[in-house]
Amino acid sequence: MPSVTAPVDFIDATNQDSGDAKEYIPGLKDVEELTVEMNYINTTNQNRLKTMFDARTTCNWRIRLTNVSPVVTLSFDGFLSSHGITSPVQDKRVRTIVLRRTGDVTFDND
Repeated sequence: MPSVTAPVDFIDATNQDSGDAKEYIPGLKDVEELTVEMNYINTTNQNRLKTMFDARTTCNWRIRLTNVSPVVTLSFDGFLSSHGITSPVQDKRVRTIVLRRTGDVTFDND
């Protein structure tokens, strides 16, 4: 399961009244990329990933956390910033995609 983190940027708000220490206020969340590895299977659904990468398509992505109760679904908009397939190792190929999120993540209980 890829990590879904969004650290908050901070803005220097130091002023004449700050004394000897800097002051900060929270800024915008800096959404991070998600790297996902999967077994490469030459199917229409997996091959759509390459098409989406080439077209630079932004769409809605969902990750379902099925190992918790109730099941949680994370939804976010994003595009593929990287796409690749490894050479076979012991008859196994791996497809790796990197999703660049844009905007916030929503969490829903199913």
